[in-house]
Amino acid sequence: MYVGSLGVAQMMMLSGMVVAAEAFAATNQLEVSEIARQVVAALRERLGRIAFVTCLTEFARDLHQPCVGVERSPMAVPSGRRHHMPEIVRSEPYAGLMHLAVAHGDKVHLAGIVADDLSADMEGQTRDVLRQLDEFAQAQGLDRTRVLSATIYITDMAEKPAMNRAWQAFFDPAHLPARATIGVADLGPGVRLEMVAVLGR
Repeated sequence: MYVGSLGVAQMMMLSGMVVAAEAFAATNQLEVSEIARQVVAALRERLGRIAFVTCLTEFARDLHQPCVGVERSPMAVPSGRRHHMPEIVRSEPYAGLMHLAVAHGDKVHLAGIVADDLSADMEGQTRDVLRQLDEFAQAQGLDRTRVLSATIYITDMAEKPAMNRAWQAFFDPAHLPARATIGVADLGPGVRLEMVAVLGR
């Protein structure tokens, strides 16, 4: 088997098998074959030190065996991690397409927000979107100071200054979130902008 042709998942599984063999051999005072040593060396070179050490440490810990000949890495992921994954809470389902808010760990992800009043100009639609953002935040027990990042899609970059006026009036300078503004061809009839945001708990 040529190690270089394997994917990462396959290599990690193979490295786990090698570690198990090394642990068994060490416990029973047996010699590990030269081919096993070559496989370990090839895996270490292909995966990189951190990924390799993490993989071996994890597998050996699950076997309740020492990680033979491998330095324990601070990057290693605890073996119990899969039993303590943060709960995902989805709220406000919309039209069978999405949830308007999804909380995971210490973050709340908001779906795209567009203005209710599509007759308004860019500044007016931006104020409307930010008002809705505020309402979503309050529904999650948060406020606008907890907005971590926002991605805003607009149909006309020439109207970005008008959007910025509403944006700066809404946020305190000390609590401005990270932001990206992306120009797009179309967001639907009358829609001048759509915003996606992430809030921190």
